[in-house]
Amino acid sequence: LSDASRARLDRVVPALLGAAASSAQPDAALKRVLALLQAILRRASYLALLDEQPSALARLVDVLARSALLAERLALYPLLLDELLDARVSGPLPDRQSLHAECHRAQEGGDAEATLRELNERRLALSFRIAMAALDRRQPARESTCQLAWLADEVVRVVLRTAEDEVAAAHGRVAEGRFAVIGYGSLGGEELGFGSDLDLVFLYDAPADAQSDGARPLEAGRWYARLAQKIVALLGAETGAGRLYDVDVRLRPDGAKGLLVSSLASYREYQRERAWTWEHQALVRARGVAGDDGLMQDFEDIRDATLSRSRDPAKLREDVVGMRQR
Repeated sequence: LSDASRARLDRVVPALLGAAASSAQPDAALKRVLALLQAILRRASYLALLDEQPSALARLVDVLARSALLAERLALYPLLLDELLDARVSGPLPDRQSLHAECHRAQEGGDAEATLRELNERRLALSFRIAMAALDRRQPARESTCQLAWLADEVVRVVLRTAEDEVAAAHGRVAEGRFAVIGYGSLGGEELGFGSDLDLVFLYDAPADAQSDGARPLEAGRWYARLAQKIVALLGAETGAGRLYDVDVRLRPDGAKGLLVSSLASYREYQRERAWTWEHQALVRARGVAGDDGLMQDFEDIRDATLSRSRDPAKLREDVVGMRQR
């Protein structure tokens, strides 16, 4: 450290230790304070902030003492210190329209790498504000999980547009083709947790024998498979602000051995003829997240028809008991 930074550290450490000692959980606070300090030692601006603003230091230690999750996030991504000290962190939370605007601004004028980095920084900041609202009991946990799902929706929409542009640049676009991302599990049920992965299923619909119109054309099924692969890769790509989300695609038709993307016709046939009871149960919390509105409505029609089908109660009970035993 420079002499100035070391002098600041010599002033900050006793203040941090004192604040940790007087917190509700001194031992936990101390461990988390030291982990954070290790992360920010080379960032002179953050040391200066804690040195010059005692109220900021007190606010930081209070959060570290009360939340292992937020302490871990702050240590991994010190840029969130700026969010912690932003007056908006204690103000009203963004509604769905604001989340949409905030995420889609990340795509303005940048390449894919820049878009991902900016998008992840915005996602981190927004999820941190939602976590702070839950920690401070300014809103019920149910509202926080719903907001996290809305935030994920907007992230997936930005990533879908970015992926479409990249695939189209190489292979052109499929005329009259439609594509949709379906959210299952906690995302589909709008009950997403902090650090949850995304359960995604990909659907497409295109005219028979359709292919893309680029210099290197692809048959529609392959084009949409490339698009789905690109979406999964972009969501999981490491940036300076970490990765956006881990993605689980095992809920697609036929599971891990099935195709990554399903045509609308094959998806309808699968749900009608071959899907297991647990796959029909999973549809209860499934919904369209991003893509073509018409195709998402077609998915809803399949979902409604599947869930409203008449069933033998005894056979259904047997299936459910068998699943619980497994």
